[in-house]
Amino acid sequence: MLSGPPVTGALGALGADQLLDRFLSGSARQRRPLIGQLERRAIELLPLIPGRLRNLDADGDDWAAGCLIQLLWRHGDDAERRRLLQTH
Repeated sequence: MLSGPPVTGALGALGADQLLDRFLSGSARQRRPLIGQLERRAIELLPLIPGRLRNLDADGDDWAAGCLIQLLWRHGDDAERRRLLQTH
């Protein structure tokens, strides 16, 4: 039996902060189903991503950070991309 909250169901009912919290705190197995939801809600998540990246271990090997960077790069505008490159 898997531990932690289920990742299926009413994910659309989660706020953007809650979705990112669930993604970042979940195991790899719990994160995978959330990637599609992150993509669908990218525009509302974009303003939150830089702050979440600052809270992650810069020396860590957690793939969640890379996933958020890719999301920001794909859906962000040029200004957001420049900010990302300057601060990280």
